[in-house]
Amino acid sequence: MRGIRFFFRSAVIILTISVVIGCTPVDNPTEAEADGLRTPAQEQHTENKNAGQADSQSNKGIYDIREVGQVQIQDHNQISWQEDNVSLSAVMVQPNQTGASSVIGSIKVSNGDLAYPIDLEQAPISISSVSLSSDHQYLAMHLKYTEGHQLVIVNMAAGDHYSLNAYLSRNGRGKVDTVQSYQWDPKGNHLALAYGDATRSSVGLYQADQKMLLDIPTSVIYKDTPVIVWHKEGKGFDFVSTSGKDVYVLNRYVREKNLVSKVKALGGDEVAALRTLSPTYAK
Repeated sequence: MRGIRFFFRSAVIILTISVVIGCTPVDNPTEAEADGLRTPAQEQHTENKNAGQADSQSNKGIYDIREVGQVQIQDHNQISWQEDNVSLSAVMVQPNQTGASSVIGSIKVSNGDLAYPIDLEQAPISISSVSLSSDHQYLAMHLKYTEGHQLVIVNMAAGDHYSLNAYLSRNGRGKVDTVQSYQWDPKGNHLALAYGDATRSSVGLYQADQKMLLDIPTSVIYKDTPVIVWHKEGKGFDFVSTSGKDVYVLNRYVREKNLVSKVKALGGDEVAALRTLSPTYAK
């Protein structure tokens, strides 16, 4: 009889242990255990997923989303742009050469009651975009030429202007044929930009007040940088680079650390979503 009782109690204990073990699946650790079990690869995957996506949810979370005034064309030859009390007007003209395409004949920038004529050495084909710095101290005009884009900076207090391409070329950056993309920081007048020629692209941070360019450190040679987008607080920015056709990579620059890191590869739809946040494509 005692043997039967012992056997019964043993069976109950074994059954209880089996039930308890079965309630805690081995493949699904608790939240605390999961935090302790995360591997570096998992951390990187989480970071890329949360910070690198170019969908609307991610854009609202980390990127500086501003309303950028679009360049308007009326009557085929009248061009205008406006943001707050700052405006731009330009006129398209037909050159004397037979068969030549229209060019921008004159540009005027107005700041309230002040008007500044913009005299250029060479007439651009068109005005791709215009963007005012966050502190309203500087205006950037992205002008299209046959060989690339010139970025002209206008001092809104003094009215003077200069080609940033030419300025960079004179100050040790080689021949700067084009500025591929740009965006003002969210709080001041620092300009993130990509510049170079048809074979290379360098990314830098230009301080308009001091006329000083900081090239961001990278060992990667970019062929093109079509998009730059600042983060909300101005602590860094993301940029899309490419080294070949339809091969896009999202990179991240952190100002405090002065470091660049690769976030993830991007598809065409994701690049298109980021372009909507950049003044470079405000058409």
